[in-house]
Amino acid sequence: MSYKLIMKLPYFASQSASGLIAAVLLMFTAVSAVGAQAGRTSLAGAASRDTVPLSLSEALSRGMNESEEVRLANQTVEDARQQVASARSGIFPQVDGRLSYQRTIRSPINTGSGFALPDSLKFRPDSLASISQRLSYLERNTPNAGLGALSSLFTGLPFGQKNTYLGTISISQTLFDPGVFSGLRIAKDFERAAGAQATEQRLDLGLEIIQAYYDAVLADRQATIVTYSAAQLLSQAEQVRLIRAAGNASDLDVLRVEVDLQNVEPQRVAALNQRDIALLNLKRLINLPIAQPVRLTEPLSSSDFRPVPEEVVAMLTGMALERRAVIDAKQLEVKIREEQVSLAKGAYLPKLAASANFGKQALPSDFLPSGGDFRDDWSAGVSVQLPIFAGGKRKAEVESAKVQLRTSELQLAQLRESISLDVEQQRGELLRASALIRARNQTVSQAERVYELTNLAYERGVQTSLQLSDARLQLQQARANEAQALHDYYVALARLLRASGATELELAQRSIPEGSLR
Repeated sequence: MSYKLIMKLPYFASQSASGLIAAVLLMFTAVSAVGAQAGRTSLAGAASRDTVPLSLSEALSRGMNESEEVRLANQTVEDARQQVASARSGIFPQVDGRLSYQRTIRSPINTGSGFALPDSLKFRPDSLASISQRLSYLERNTPNAGLGALSSLFTGLPFGQKNTYLGTISISQTLFDPGVFSGLRIAKDFERAAGAQATEQRLDLGLEIIQAYYDAVLADRQATIVTYSAAQLLSQAEQVRLIRAAGNASDLDVLRVEVDLQNVEPQRVAALNQRDIALLNLKRLINLPIAQPVRLTEPLSSSDFRPVPEEVVAMLTGMALERRAVIDAKQLEVKIREEQVSLAKGAYLPKLAASANFGKQALPSDFLPSGGDFRDDWSAGVSVQLPIFAGGKRKAEVESAKVQLRTSELQLAQLRESISLDVEQQRGELLRASALIRARNQTVSQAERVYELTNLAYERGVQTSLQLSDARLQLQQARANEAQALHDYYVALARLLRASGATELELAQRSIPEGSLR
């Protein structure tokens, strides 16, 4: 068996991580033992034609691509990406268009053709009158002559028209606003933090899949052990009956074996039920149909077990703080808090903006306007907003942002301590499980030898059936303890690698740190 070695394990925050190199480290013992253990890992005897063989890597790949948890994490990242686009829009010009029509039903202003003077105020000298009459008219109505001239100025204006059409294009551009640029930086940092959090969620799912897979393998192994023990009891029962027929055994010996045989059946049923429950949980995590039969291809075996060297474990422990995505996410949160402090301070600065309006207006006397009815209405300007006094609100917002910054910094320190503690705990659990496997393996070898010798002595009449049953129970328990120890080691290894920040790339390449498989 060959392995690809990697000297450096950099963490890529932008990479979508879906598994753990724990899977690889967990697999290196299982793969080598498939041939030796194939007959001992049947889920329910012979597999049906539609049974799907499922390895750990296949389970991880399916879970990373099809589970709802991963899809939800991806949606969070997409939402953060859209928030960046929204924040970026504040840098560009804002253009709005407006079209409107208004119908005047009643108005205090004349809704006729325009502005008109009453007849009593109109200036109308009679050119056919005599000179004296015309002089007299001028003396009386000279003030009205000015009103008439004024009336002529407004005659063409559409005051009080029934129909009003308006089309406007408004353009505004922010020239200086600290909040716009700070908001954009915050949005970008939030997007990266969301990506790091999504990575953590995917890795958490990978750990759940690994644990569920080995829970199912353990349950299947325990069911196999109980079934094998039942077969031993059945063979013992046949032996006891033969010996009883020869007169060398009592009815009590036959009855005791039959009772043991009946007692092992509930254990077998319980083990099978536990296996089915574990498989259901695994199917749920990887979105496999509940009714789909599966066959797990990577059993628990100690025949070729090789523990991860302590120097590799120490290396993984030392790399945890550099590789964990959650650390990156929390550091980005601290950066966001710093930007929020700058954003709050920016409220003391002025804001500068430019704007322009381009419009066309028509007030026709008829319902539909003609081309000549439209008049231009254009304007442009620059505005400056100066913060003067807000009752202490801006100062309070700055202090609140500083408090949140200090809180995030303390949380980052706590997170570092928590990860370091978690890594050390998983390291200790891994070393404990490794030592336990060696002890359990030796116990199984001894229990198998004891059972063989006891069975041989029983066939010769030296040992009793009770002693043979006790040897069988010890062998069954020893094998169950060994399987449990292997399960605990693999799960502890997965948790250690999860805590140390393994990535999907390492899993996909089937690569592990140098020295871990020597």
